[in-house]
Amino acid sequence: MASKSDNQIASVALKPGHKFITTLSEDANNTHEHVTQEVLVVDFKDVVAATSEVLKREQAKGPLKSESFPLLSR
Repeated sequence: MASKSDNQIASVALKPGHKFITTLSEDANNTHEHVTQEVLVVDFKDVVAATSEVLKREQAKGPLKSESFPLLSR
């Protein structure tokens, strides 16, 4: 089910009449409720270098136990 903040964003970003869907069962938790999430904001010109640095630091910790999803926006 969409949260109040989801609905606020959707009212600005999506076409009227949009529908929310979920792939979770009723008793499942959303990932953000049990997985640490971090954000790094950099100038567009620094995205590649910053992403590379983050991945190097994670790799230096040992076998990767995390996933990285770079979301790029300009």
